[in-house]
Amino acid sequence: MAGKLISLNVRSIKSKIRRAAIFDFLSSLGADFIALQECGLSNEEDCECAKNDWKGGISFWSGSTESKNSGVGFLFCKNVGDFVSFFVIEPGRAILVKVNYCGSIIRFVNVYAPVEKEDRAELLNKIYYFLPGVEPIIICGDFNCILKREDRKGQAGLDVTSGILKNLVSDFVLQDLWVLSKKQTEGFTFESNKCKSRIDFVFGSSEFMTKDFVLVANGFSDHKMLIVDFVLRDKNIKNKKRDWKLNADLLEDSDVVEGFKLKYAQWQKQKKKFSSVKVWWEWLKREAKNFFVNIGIKISKKKRREYNELNVKLQTMIRLRERGFDVAEEINDIKQKIKKWIENRGREIIFNARIRDIEEGEKCTRYFFKKILSKKVFIDKMENEECIEGILKKVYEFYNNLFAEKGCDVKIVEDFISLIEKRISVNDQEWVDREIDLEEVQAVIASCAKGKSPGCDGLTIEFYVKFWDILKNDFLEMIGEVFRTGELTLSQKKGVVTIIYKKGEKDKIKNYRPITLLNVDYKIIAKIFANRMKNVIAEIIGPGQVCAVPGRCIWENLYIVRDVLEDVMQRDQGIALLSLDFEKAYDRVNHDFMFTVLTRFGFSKGFINKLKVLYKNVTSEILVNGFKTEPIEVKSGVRQGCPLSPILFICSIEPLLLALQRDKIIKGVSVPGKTECIKSLGYMDDVVILCSNKESVNRVILWADIFNSAANFKLNIEKCECNVYGKWVDFENCKVKLERGNSRILGIVFSQNVSGELSWAEALEKIKKKLSMWKLRSLSIIGKVLIVKAVILPILLYVGLVFLPNYLWMRRFIREIFVFIWSSNMEKLKREIMYRELGNGGKGVPNVQQFLELKYIQFIIKLARQDKWASYFVKYGAGWILNRHRWFKTDIKKPYSFSGTRFYNVLDKIIKRWDLFKYSEVELVNINKICTDWRKQEAVCPVELVNINKICTDWRKQEAVCPVENFNSKISKEIWNMVVNKNLTNSQRDLAWALVHKCLPVKDFQYRRGLLRSPKCPREGCTENETCMHFIWNCKFAQRMWRDMGVVMKAITGLSYINYEVVMFGRGLKCARDKMSITWVIINIVKEVMWKARNLLIFKNNVLDYKQCKKMICAEMYIHYLKDKRLKGRKAETDWNIKIWNIS
Repeated sequence: MAGKLISLNVRSIKSKIRRAAIFDFLSSLGADFIALQECGLSNEEDCECAKNDWKGGISFWSGSTESKNSGVGFLFCKNVGDFVSFFVIEPGRAILVKVNYCGSIIRFVNVYAPVEKEDRAELLNKIYYFLPGVEPIIICGDFNCILKREDRKGQAGLDVTSGILKNLVSDFVLQDLWVLSKKQTEGFTFESNKCKSRIDFVFGSSEFMTKDFVLVANGFSDHKMLIVDFVLRDKNIKNKKRDWKLNADLLEDSDVVEGFKLKYAQWQKQKKKFSSVKVWWEWLKREAKNFFVNIGIKISKKKRREYNELNVKLQTMIRLRERGFDVAEEINDIKQKIKKWIENRGREIIFNARIRDIEEGEKCTRYFFKKILSKKVFIDKMENEECIEGILKKVYEFYNNLFAEKGCDVKIVEDFISLIEKRISVNDQEWVDREIDLEEVQAVIASCAKGKSPGCDGLTIEFYVKFWDILKNDFLEMIGEVFRTGELTLSQKKGVVTIIYKKGEKDKIKNYRPITLLNVDYKIIAKIFANRMKNVIAEIIGPGQVCAVPGRCIWENLYIVRDVLEDVMQRDQGIALLSLDFEKAYDRVNHDFMFTVLTRFGFSKGFINKLKVLYKNVTSEILVNGFKTEPIEVKSGVRQGCPLSPILFICSIEPLLLALQRDKIIKGVSVPGKTECIKSLGYMDDVVILCSNKESVNRVILWADIFNSAANFKLNIEKCECNVYGKWVDFENCKVKLERGNSRILGIVFSQNVSGELSWAEALEKIKKKLSMWKLRSLSIIGKVLIVKAVILPILLYVGLVFLPNYLWMRRFIREIFVFIWSSNMEKLKREIMYRELGNGGKGVPNVQQFLELKYIQFIIKLARQDKWASYFVKYGAGWILNRHRWFKTDIKKPYSFSGTRFYNVLDKIIKRWDLFKYSEVELVNINKICTDWRKQEAVCPVELVNINKICTDWRKQEAVCPVENFNSKISKEIWNMVVNKNLTNSQRDLAWALVHKCLPVKDFQYRRGLLRSPKCPREGCTENETCMHFIWNCKFAQRMWRDMGVVMKAITGLSYINYEVVMFGRGLKCARDKMSITWVIINIVKEVMWKARNLLIFKNNVLDYKQCKKMICAEMYIHYLKDKRLKGRKAETDWNIKIWNIS
């Protein structure tokens, strides 16, 4: 689908004669759409005149009374396209028009940015909030700034708005259509005597291609006219629609919840009219969807109407101001309401970004826009096809073939099945196949992760949790009917497959991983059976498979590989690590083979029939660029996204692991202290074979090929890797290429020297990338510490449990963490203080070295006390050390190393560094009372040592309180408790903490560090140095604020007086005992507003007077009051005495 767009800064069309001439000229150019800027529209009458005079089609206009030159318009030509919606982002500056053009929805944003830098930055930041969406988008207009340095010759270059525009283009993955046209000219759109600039742009999302782009000088304007012929890739395709998903915010609205319950009662009465409960359940879900969709539409329309009304009111007030009326206060109020509307829009964007950990009061920043766009992967080419029809066809053909039913060799199946000897007990058979009851369903629903994407019905797990009390009986009845009839409901059979790029060439379908989005009601049923199977599979799955088996973990196999390689090096022997690569193994499993294996494992016929119901007549639609393929019947494979899939898969691949393990020709590695050898290790479909000679390697490949015929797997021999270590000389005549390279196993790189250096280098890059994204969020220090704990520590732990980082790596990681926490290379306090608990004057920053080393020794002790393959390697390598410290009693009949290896010798250093032996002895006597004498019970390993959290908690208790200047430790503790008061927001806690530590970046603080030339207070007329004390108390501005707010606090809480200690430390609060918490909250609100006002003055030269600051304070107080109201009800109104302070 092709179209032509014209964008032009017209330099006013206010004059009727000029307007007629310009319109006549534009109508002769054969464009489909025209975007005009700087139209000079100052009121509704001007807009109406322009609308009436344009005869080419419908048009939309927006003007503003704030600037005579402002005004934007969007014109349709030749009646092309159907108007869908029109929205004013900012009057006279930016509009959004949705058009249905040849069956596809396109969004056009027309921008005329202000000349003033601050106003331009504000507009561009505001536009951010209106761009998220699935439809293709074109943003055009006069931006009054350049994108990159080459866009201007003469005068000034880049400024802050250039950075904002660049971020906007990057975050929303927009293309500069001029650059895309590959024109050889520079593309300047504005010329004057002093400079040439390219400040007029046309940006398009990745769905657009440029057919032609020309710049035309004209007699109406000093800006060139931009004429772009664009092509929308998704031509001749029915317009894509985003799958609806329930907005969880609606479930927090009590009116919506009550309305749904009333509707549900009505729907229940109609159940008898349907042929079955399954049919009624399908109808019910559609009605529920319609209910929430209609509610959402009403709320959305209401919000947009509010925004438009605010803009209209603002223009009216500005006109009154121009006529001499004093409406400054009204204008400021309306602007604050518009700002609040934008903030609420930001919360919606945060919801769409599906971020779990949102800090209270956190603003919507670039992070959330990037998070939304990161999920929107546009595939512009696939298997030499570039149009969407061709791409969909290729994708359909690939997955239709992949999911098709394929035969298997019955004789080979029988051979593999005969290898299975373990079976579940009769009691377990009966337990697994029992009837589903309400309690079990309720437990599964409670355990489901929140915030996950729903299936095609759009109903989330939050929906089932919220309405479980009215749904439960009908839900259980529906499940019963599903298994009685032997078939799922229609929507439960459907899955929507999203394809995620893994690695390799992006235009190859095989390089994408299919993830199936399934309906929550189906996933609840599947998880019930998954939970049952989890409780019994440990008995039947061999020790080499560590995925999805309770009590086993991924690090067990990594320990085996690491210790085997180290042992081979020390003994001057040779070993090969063969990694098998099965192409799309998850999606190829033969269903008949899978159910035959389950039968052999002892699962009853009734239970297997129930599992077959979950796979009967199921279909999947593949989602590409927002379009879906035709439904594909899934006759093979297990669906990634289904709770049952991991368990069914490991059962299906178990016969192969058994065959490899029992083959006497394959020479593996002996287990220290056991007669058996380890040959095969598995984590889902990641299978690693330990081979001691070339014949073993060839034998493994032979077994894999035979298994393909049984289970419908496909071995990708080209991607199979076999790296040799130690003394290995025979590289010839092998079915897979033998190399002396580095093996990547489960994300850990095992180099030839088994050092872990490469894994740590990758971890560092990963951490830098993660933190660079998190830096885009406006987080408090407390919020950043939580991010370090939740995001960074797991990355370090994954590698650190296998390879402990050395001193240099540890320094690098800690440095990255503190640069992130301080948002600067300058650390304002000693790390020792930052490591302390919040109540002791620190920020609870995790001590990375302590964390990793304690977790390392914890895991080793845990393994040593178990009976697993990895346990014997640990006992062999660390047994002597653990025995020496009486944490583990070594069996003298089992071998262990006196010299140990580098991976275990480090334990002595860890024990000494953290004084673990002394700690454990004390705990044994005082807490657990396991024994009174270490020497009397030498086989006991203290439970506390395995519970590292307990150790760290006890260390925290012994931690010294960070002293506050001029106060003893007891009073200091009281001050820190006030600082971390639970009723304060994180940003308020950060500010209070920084003030007490005197590390707030006031001018004096920065001056003493050589960052500023002057330490003087920025307030006009103030000549004192801006210290923390001056900022918060001695400054005239501060004194006025505390005097005014002291009166308010006295009226609310009865505060009798206010002084420096009250404000700074919360000491000596003289007010009603039950109002102390509210008093302290208000004090910190005042401090926060003062800090914001000070920063606005310094960074934006924006002076807020006392009255404006007081309004900000009251607005924040009102937010805290609303929080209290949710908890206390009407009592909060009395506590806050809300009637006596003005919140308008």
